[in-house]
Amino acid sequence: MLKDMSIRVIYIFLGSIAVGITILLMTITNTEHPPAVGMSLGLVLSKWSYITIMTILFCVVFMWLVKILLVKKDLLIDLK
Repeated sequence: MLKDMSIRVIYIFLGSIAVGITILLMTITNTEHPPAVGMSLGLVLSKWSYITIMTILFCVVFMWLVKILLVKKDLLIDLK
């Protein structure tokens, strides 16, 4: 029972660190997006594979490239 409790505490600690680091990085880069915090917490609390990580990285790079293309063609406007 003590071992189960210590593993649970470790998961809670690592999950909170993942959420904190994600929020900090999004605040620094001004890219706040709440589902990204959920994704980081999900990666800590559930099993994952390298395919999962590669899919997430591919999607991030793809969205970044789409943003760059839309900004260059003046199709994406910052509403601030």
